[in-house]
Amino acid sequence: MSTSTKLRRAEITACFACGKGVAHAGDICFYRVSLQQFVLDPSAIQRQHGLEMQIGNAALAQIMGPDSPLAQSTDEQKTSLLCQQCATRDMGMLLVLTEEQTA
Repeated sequence: MSTSTKLRRAEITACFACGKGVAHAGDICFYRVSLQQFVLDPSAIQRQHGLEMQIGNAALAQIMGPDSPLAQSTDEQKTSLLCQQCATRDMGMLLVLTEEQTA
């Protein structure tokens, strides 16, 4: 799935990790990262855990129990740019970005 998105000058901001321009190291690639915040629901987690303890098998409890959400989005989504240098500095972040793109 390839969707072409173009950014205008006003949409290109500094890297959120280092604060420099996204092409400061001479790289022509950078990332646009979106983060969405979720909040856990303690009562739903407690219910699911109780069912797992009663049945004794987490996988079976997941199948037999209600499929209730354990977390809810706060509808707060932040999108920022990340330069190539910062993305490769932390290989964990780069792997997550790569997995998201191929999924």
